[in-house]
Amino acid sequence: MAPFMGKDLPHHGFVSRIVADAFAMEGVRVEYGFYPWARAYFLAQHGQVDASIGWYRTPERERDFLFSDAVFVESQVLFFLKDKPLFWKTLADLRNWSIGATLGYTYGAEFQAMEESKAINVERTPSDEQNLRKLLAGRIDAVIISQAVGERLLKTLDGTSAARIGLDLRPVNADPLHVIFPRKQPQSGEWLRRFNRGLKKLKATGAADRYRLDD
Repeated sequence: MAPFMGKDLPHHGFVSRIVADAFAMEGVRVEYGFYPWARAYFLAQHGQVDASIGWYRTPERERDFLFSDAVFVESQVLFFLKDKPLFWKTLADLRNWSIGATLGYTYGAEFQAMEESKAINVERTPSDEQNLRKLLAGRIDAVIISQAVGERLLKTLDGTSAARIGLDLRPVNADPLHVIFPRKQPQSGEWLRRFNRGLKKLKATGAADRYRLDD
């Protein structure tokens, strides 16, 4: 997902760049393959790749994978129409709003619990792009998207449409993204240790923080 990862992005996205450069700090060269999320997870789960990047930590995933230190903390925020601003302090304050979310994405335990209990009105669609189109059409009141992804998507809209959309900087959820290493692979523990060492070195230079702005 741009701008985190993508075959055609500069450096394959800034998260891919962080991972590659962290490994390079330890003398390891990374080769990327790009797959749909489900396929990438399957390949990693069955040890058919050495690692996969850009995953949240969950108890279910921890059964199959070793998790790296946090590569990047992703803030998920609300985008809304400026002529219908949001006023909220807690998710419960949004109970009378319709919120667009994307199929297959997670937005934190509190959001999930409130969605499942119908305490908030969440409409799922296949993509963030579709949710923004629904927002512009007035079919929903807000969209929850990763801040970095949402800001990039706004740049793809025409100027008039982009100017209609506002961003609430208060995060609904903030989760770190990790590199996952399959437990089935005997070398995963060593790859994990080398990556974490390299990531620590890279962050110490300040480069990891700059990459998000550069890309």
